[in-house]
Amino acid sequence: MSTMVLARPHPALRPYIASEYQGWSEVSSRPTLRRELPAPIIPLILNFQSPFDIAPRDGPGRRMGSFVAGLSDVFTEVSTTGPSSCIQLNLTPIGARVLFGIPLGPIAGLTISPADALDSPWHRLTADLATLANWSARLGMLEDFLLKRLRDERQIPRQLIGAHDLLARSRGRVRIETIAERTGWSRKHLAAQFEEHFGLTPKRLGRVIRFNRAVSLLSSSPLHPLADLALDCGFADQGHFNREFARLAGCTPTQYLAGISPEGFSPPAV
Repeated sequence: MSTMVLARPHPALRPYIASEYQGWSEVSSRPTLRRELPAPIIPLILNFQSPFDIAPRDGPGRRMGSFVAGLSDVFTEVSTTGPSSCIQLNLTPIGARVLFGIPLGPIAGLTISPADALDSPWHRLTADLATLANWSARLGMLEDFLLKRLRDERQIPRQLIGAHDLLARSRGRVRIETIAERTGWSRKHLAAQFEEHFGLTPKRLGRVIRFNRAVSLLSSSPLHPLADLALDCGFADQGHFNREFARLAGCTPTQYLAGISPEGFSPPAV
């Protein structure tokens, strides 16, 4: 049995948050397992109940309560054996850079506790939210906290903001040379700036954006021909699409649709 509450962010926060606030509770008679697929967001999970067992594809597993996940181009498996009660905040790379107030390079590919990565106000947030009696009050406190955390975007080079927006608007299909030309930077400097501030180079982030769009289209239009979907999302052909999907999701598009491997998938973020 599960419940979910959604709320739209304040207009001042919408450029920085990729989806609605999500508050959810879940009780299952058996352990749950989900495979979190790569997405161009930085999720922050504020957990009020049972911890999660988190196993990245390329690293050792950890048991964690609240966590933040840096940008990655590999999947992570998340399981729990007890009741869940959480708030999830999905931040854009620019949003995470602004609201966290730190470069995201050091947390790229990692799933870590807010206490290990963020400053003390973030450490206290879960405990403060847990004292409230309902989702409406919790989401209201979260939004008040985020509005106070808004910081000047000048901490991020303006060329980098424009480069990220161009990559996102193109759905990951713009040429890296074009982005570099728009910024006036070399490709090497562009890649270094993306990695420092966001955690992935523009090439790797573009790959994640294309993949994430393909997952969204698969989920919403499962009868869409895979060859057409591959071209729509910027892959050379269906073979290229299948190979990329296997690398990032650990299964084929057909297996994803059938729910064969793995046991469960989280819905795409965008």
